[in-house]
Amino acid sequence: MEYALSGDLRTNLMGFRKLVHLYDLVSQYEGSRLKLNFGKINFFDANMSAVLLAMLQKLESDNNNKIIIDYDQIDQNCEVLRRNGFVSHLSKTTEVVEDIRKSTVPLKTFKSTDADAFVSYIENDFLKHRGLDGHLSESAFGKIKDSFLEIFCNVELHSETNRPMYTCGQFYPTKQEFKFTVVDVGVGFLKNINKKDRAISTYEEAIDWAVKGNSTKKGTTQGGTGLSTILRYCRSSKGEIHIVSGDCYWRFNGKEIEKYSLNKYFCGATVHLIFRY
Repeated sequence: MEYALSGDLRTNLMGFRKLVHLYDLVSQYEGSRLKLNFGKINFFDANMSAVLLAMLQKLESDNNNKIIIDYDQIDQNCEVLRRNGFVSHLSKTTEVVEDIRKSTVPLKTFKSTDADAFVSYIENDFLKHRGLDGHLSESAFGKIKDSFLEIFCNVELHSETNRPMYTCGQFYPTKQEFKFTVVDVGVGFLKNINKKDRAISTYEEAIDWAVKGNSTKKGTTQGGTGLSTILRYCRSSKGEIHIVSGDCYWRFNGKEIEKYSLNKYFCGATVHLIFRY
């Protein structure tokens, strides 16, 4: 079978819906060959490749599907996916491509045992990237780093998957905009939050519960400060945080919270951050 990604794939509801539609369609097949066509792509946010790679690798491992890509199409229509390492991950090569534009935070995967490597990546590749350099106070730097470490640890504790966390980012100098994404393909927000509070029965409610600083850890109702800390920072800086899990796309747009249905189910969880200066 062949599937064509088309138009724009941006860090928003419509971009995510396109990827979830792809995942939903291909997950219905086992042992199939999927030719993924990039010939009709107009624009691809590099950070969204973390979502796409997570989906494709899960489809390969869980459904024994073979993903086939014409890499010339990527070079012609969205070469950023070679500069950020997406091509190397998907083709399973050791090719190292220098991002001469220095606009991307490289696409990486981190197993639960890679905490030190993850912290180094957050500190050096992400928070010290030229797109954020000089914009973060020492306090904000530390709080964001600690928040992402907590998110990483929560994936290990609660995602119920052996699959890694996927991360990627991109800086847009003209817009002075910086986008960063983390993804896991575990059980998502609802399952463990529902165990903690049976009154919570939807993904929208589960995300609302999590961003308030609640924790699923036994013996406490507080402690899940990672998302709530990032949300507070976004409120103070007019940035955005998008959280996706199950069928819910939850977004703080810099002013208010918006909630949308994906119309399909997405396994695991995704967090997008958008900084603007």
